[in-house]
Formats: sequence, C-alpha cells, structure tokens
Amino acid sequence: MNRLKKKKLSILLPFHNDNQFLNDAIASCVNAMDEDFELILINTSGLKCPRLANFQIIDAPGHNYIEALSIGLNESQGEYTALMNSDDLILKNRFQKQISKLVADQADLVFCGMKKFKGKNRAIFPLLGELKGDQYLSEFLLLGSYGANATWLFRTSWANNLQLFKSPLDSSDWTTALRVFPNSKIAYVPDKLYLYRMHATQITRTLPEQHSTLYSLWTSLNESLNLPHLTLQEVKNLTHPNFIQREDEITLNILDWFSEYLDRLPSHHAIDDLLNRRLLILSLGSPIKFRHNFNLVLLVKILSEFSWNLSKPRY
Repeated sequence: MNRLKKKKLSILLPFHNDNQFLNDAIASCVNAMDEDFELILINTSGLKCPRLANFQIIDAPGHNYIEALSIGLNESQGEYTALMNSDDLILKNRFQKQISKLVADQADLVFCGMKKFKGKNRAIFPLLGELKGDQYLSEFLLLGSYGANATWLFRTSWANNLQLFKSPLDSSDWTTALRVFPNSKIAYVPDKLYLYRMHATQITRTLPEQHSTLYSLWTSLNESLNLPHLTLQEVKNLTHPNFIQREDEITLNILDWFSEYLDRLPSHHAIDDLLNRRLLILSLGSPIKFRHNFNLVLLVKILSEFSWNLSKPRY
C-alpha cells in the first residue's frame, strides 16, 4: 500500500447490488473536487464490477455499511475523509465549504444540510423538520439522526485515532454518532450541499435501524445529561414518530422528558420546530393529547409546505 503521497481528500463510497445510480454519484463527486483527491469505492455486493477509470475499488462482499466504511478508511490517504452514498448527488462546492468550516472551527468532523428528492428531481418535504442556524449539540441526537448521515467530512487522523467505524455496537451512522459525537468537536454547515435520493430499494428502507443497539447508546447519552429514563418503546416512539399510533403507545413520560430536555439546552431555538413537530405527531394517536398539544400554526405550516412540495416537480 503506497502512502508516500498524501492526498488532501479521500472520499469513501460503498455500493451494493442495486447500483443503477452509481455512475451519477461518482460523476457528482469528481465534479466537486480538484485534482488532489482519491475516490475509494467499496463493493459489498459480492458481484464483480468493471474497473471504473482510475478509482480504487475494494471488494468487501457481505459487509454492512459501517464495516465497509471501516475497510475504506483503512485505505484512506487523505488529510480529510468524506462519505458519499452510491445513489446520491452533491453540489459542486460541498467539499470546499466543509473543509473551510472544519478548519475555521478547529473541529474533528463537519456535516452539512441535506435535501431529499425522488423521481425527476422532486424535492421531498422534511416532515420532521430540519436544524436551524449553524449551532450543533450532540444532544440533538436524542431527537433523531440529526447530523448522522453521509454528509460527514472529518480529519482522517482523528478518525483513525478514534477507530471511528470499529465498534461492534455500530449498526448505522446514527449509532456511530451517538457513540462519538458527545466527546468530539462537531461543526455544521446548514447549506443543503447533499442531495439524498429516495427510492424503493435503498438500504435504509430494506434494513431499518436496529433499535436494541440504538437504545443502548441513546440511553447512555440520555443518562449523561441526567434526563428521565424512557423505555425502549418510548425511545422508538420519540425518535421514529409515526402519524398513526395506538393511544397506549403514547405515554406521559415522553412529555415529561421533553420538558427536562429543553432545560438542559443552553439555547433551543435551533430545534423548536423539531420539538413541535414531534409533539404534534405523537399527539395524533390520542384525542386528549392532541387537544393538549395542538398547534394550529404548525399544522397549517406542515400541510401548506407538504402541498407546495407536491406541486413542484423539481428542486
């Protein structure tokens, strides 16, 4: 393995059986970088694939997403390493903006805003909301996978020292973030530099989050903040809220947790919208709680933005 020439950036791009969008993803990365980068493709499918230009391809059949990233990181020669999914696209200035932010904040890892789309570039309205501003706290992970996605760019030396993708507890980027974010310097670029493609066969739909692993790491962060204990089902309801729920699945414990959670945050303006949306969705399973938490302005906003999105064919 030749490590004599240090690159500025390494891009890790795992792919699997369904790789119909792979060439578009590769072109998107190449278009966003200067000459001083390397693209490392990790083939987890078990199928032979043709050589792609001068890019390195590592065969890792049977490995999951986190394992594939670990294999790719081991080969990274860049000062910085970025993640990319095989069915997504990025804007041309993604890496430049993220590296600038990482350096300016002297951070370990930086992530950026994301826009979801499907079909002929139709934007998907983020029903559970998005982070506002550029302030990020690891405590936001208790609400959902905010900051835990393929938009990561980090210092390679930090990742190697931390053994970023080596823990047997890691089953996704969310569980990895729950493990490493609280003790790391995390920066955020709110610009939507990453375009996340929604389609029927994407791996996050066919292989949902392992809740037992998530619960263990979520509880650890929750306890470090001295927040009220929630059961596995309550954590699942809080972090994966559904519009349709049985009344007995919604407990007052979550409402108590929300109140104390807000008290722990130095400033919660960045997540007010997220909290309101979750309370509203959790309330839909119970008429009593719905009346208690009903927020007409928020409901109108959700419905109007959702309708607007359906009427707009392109982002």
